[in-house]
Amino acid sequence: MSSSLRGAASVFSIDHWPIRLEKTRDLGAETINFDNDDPVDIIKRETSRKGAICFDAVGYEAVGHMAGNASDGTAMNNGEKENHDDSKVGNPAYDPGNPLQVISWMCQVAKRNSYVSIPGVYGSGYDQFPLGVFFNRGLQIHMGQGPVKKYNERLLHLIETGRIDATKIISHTMNLIEAPKAYSMFDKKRRRYKNCIQTMSRM
Repeated sequence: MSSSLRGAASVFSIDHWPIRLEKTRDLGAETINFDNDDPVDIIKRETSRKGAICFDAVGYEAVGHMAGNASDGTAMNNGEKENHDDSKVGNPAYDPGNPLQVISWMCQVAKRNSYVSIPGVYGSGYDQFPLGVFFNRGLQIHMGQGPVKKYNERLLHLIETGRIDATKIISHTMNLIEAPKAYSMFDKKRRRYKNCIQTMSRM
């Protein structure tokens, strides 16, 4: 939504959850399921190899980083695999053992001498960082928590005037006291919670 509002000609949404891909497709994005296709090949082709403006909005909670998102697909809950089963991946360019897979993809398709933005949270050190690719492509990194107070009034104004319809990305509305349940629903995404995209808490 933000990218389109700021004038992006095309927006690519990369994910593996069908419900989220469907939601971003409804919002006008071109979707790429990394279980089946190589995001690098597709974005290079669609941009005539000119590159794109890239950002990682997920961070360490992406598949392969933590318990429940285990890269080998063996994390279990009541006999059911959590979140992602790498044994079903048909994309040979996807390396489930690389904790920085998303950043590796971004630095390959980002416009030369542009910025790669990482608002997604990373909390520790990681190996396999593609430093050489960043250097050779002249890329800079903008990362950290977003300055919410800098933008909240502007965003509220966009919602009030109808330029943004935030309800399009809200799948569940709950009381504030139910916040722990909302976080659990969003994190687990199994059985009846597979359609949990974004929750909103009422005061």
